[in-house]
Amino acid sequence: MRSLIQIGSLASDESGAFKIGPFDSSLKKSELVGKGIPVAGIENVLPNQFERGFRRFITPTKFEELADYEIRPDDVLVTTMGTIGRAAVAPPDLGRAIIDSHLFRMRFDTIRVHPPYLCHALNSGFVADQLSRRARGAIMDGLNTTILRECVVPLPSLSEQQRIAGQLEQADGLRRTRRYALELSDTFLPAAFLQLFGDPVRNTKRWPIVAVEEAGTV
Repeated sequence: MRSLIQIGSLASDESGAFKIGPFDSSLKKSELVGKGIPVAGIENVLPNQFERGFRRFITPTKFEELADYEIRPDDVLVTTMGTIGRAAVAPPDLGRAIIDSHLFRMRFDTIRVHPPYLCHALNSGFVADQLSRRARGAIMDGLNTTILRECVVPLPSLSEQQRIAGQLEQADGLRRTRRYALELSDTFLPAAFLQLFGDPVRNTKRWPIVAVEEAGTV
């Protein structure tokens, strides 16, 4: 059986490797601007997928003030509000950005950990069950980051982590493609029908109307 290890023990050696976003007192709504350096929130973190498209920004001066909350490539971001425990890896081409108060940033020791593997582990039922058990009986307005640090994950060799993550990412891609195809069929096929045959209620194409039992003789 693969060894289990606490998530908190996998942090990189640098100070503040695991960090929750700035308190509201550190980043006030009045300090947000319409254009500048993005502020990532729970809306940007989907399971195993960082969703681009930002609604909030800060000035370069404010960014320097909040540099401890910067997002770097391969950082794993976890939601602490809403759907708690949802995780995504920061993409390599994100550029400068910070987390808000509803995200927890984890920067791992990449000699031991392949971040996409850890991300898949965090999004698994295995970790979700641990979070649920540890929080049972308590009233949680958000994810307790201490609880998250104490959760355990299996940690195979780095090469095995990379292999597993690659297979899971491929499976995720296939699921997303299938979901897109289903959504497309829900919208495209009705539109194509109307384009070819017109509105059947108003008979805009002036098709002859016959009873079903007579259709074979037309």
